[in-house]
Amino acid sequence: MCKALPNMEKVQDGMSRTFSARRQWIAMEHPSVQEILSRYPALEGAEEIFREVERLGGDPPVETIVAVAEKQIDTLLNVAAKKADKSTFEMLEKAEACDTEGQKLMTTLAFLLLLPRTVRERPDAFLKDTAPTFSKYPCVVWDGALDSPGPCMVQVEDQLLKVDHPVHAIVVAFCLHWVVDMCYQPAARGFYTLVEHLLG
Repeated sequence: MCKALPNMEKVQDGMSRTFSARRQWIAMEHPSVQEILSRYPALEGAEEIFREVERLGGDPPVETIVAVAEKQIDTLLNVAAKKADKSTFEMLEKAEACDTEGQKLMTTLAFLLLLPRTVRERPDAFLKDTAPTFSKYPCVVWDGALDSPGPCMVQVEDQLLKVDHPVHAIVVAFCLHWVVDMCYQPAARGFYTLVEHLLG
């Protein structure tokens, strides 16, 4: 017997109605990520995490960062060309061979992995190739394969969240800081602060 899928409209409505109480509970009680996800399981999905950031007053995170990346990638390359590693150029080369949506995502991925270098940080502060046993701060678990940069995960504490693409995973990792009311990871503070400014 199959378990029925929840009505997503009802879930979104419920999450919107409980937003104020949820924010107050998180601010006052400082629950663990596991406690937050067990009380609000909808937050295990990337889309609901993005909606939570919008409820906090932000713009749609993925659409905004993709638009910024498309507009600013050349400027970023001019500023940080000496700091870029060869994978950045491989991603941009691969983007040229992709369909429109794939091109946008690959360009954004190159942008997001080059951006930390402008503030003397490295993407490996938040990007891991294997899942650690425990991660105090959100991290993206991705093997770095450019041939199929499909599904990957975001880990925070001992919780693993499935995500469709590394770009979405990096944005989920950023958003989780806001959703669970967590300070930015010290090794990636400059990067996350830049992303915060880019998202408005």
